[in-house]
Amino acid sequence: MPFRLDGCPGATYADIVINQSIAKLACVKDRKAKRPMCGLGFVWCAPRSRFLLAILVVPFPVLYAMTDHSSSIPYPAGYRKWGHVKTMLVGPQSQFFKSSGGIHHIYANEKGMEGYTKGRFPNEAILVFDLFQTKEGDGITAEGRRQRIDVMVRDSKRFSSSGGWGFERFLGDSEKPTLSEDHRKQCFDCHLRRKDHDLVFSEYRN
Repeated sequence: MPFRLDGCPGATYADIVINQSIAKLACVKDRKAKRPMCGLGFVWCAPRSRFLLAILVVPFPVLYAMTDHSSSIPYPAGYRKWGHVKTMLVGPQSQFFKSSGGIHHIYANEKGMEGYTKGRFPNEAILVFDLFQTKEGDGITAEGRRQRIDVMVRDSKRFSSSGGWGFERFLGDSEKPTLSEDHRKQCFDCHLRRKDHDLVFSEYRN
């Protein structure tokens, strides 16, 4: 397929293979073109019969930006349509009322529901803890404002240092992640108490 590279007019694009630090670009061009710059970045071209082997060196900051080094987790859009695991009311008498008082629901995607059934959660399992304030009226306790959602995502490779789980929190109805690395470490330390259930506190009842 014809493909124009700045500085290498008439070059034909053959293949691009991207590694962590080098993109190798093979191209066919006229011998007469001797300009040293091809496309983006720095290129060194050496004539070889009718072929030029061009090695595109991608600057490290660009490669770093292309790689996700963050432990943050995206907002789990549509989670209220996932499997419902359980609902609980944490009242003023509970020792957890200060941090997690109110009504909470727990949801899981398909992989998450599989984990609740089998006792071991596969990669791509997502669990959501959805916490609301309560409001009272005519003897009825109902959901008030959303306080936060806590999210756990299973990825044994990406989160190998925290038992294969990533942790995130979104306050109110915001979709902006809020946890620092220290907070994620605290989440992991707390969940270590449930080693027997793959670090998950909640259980599913049929």
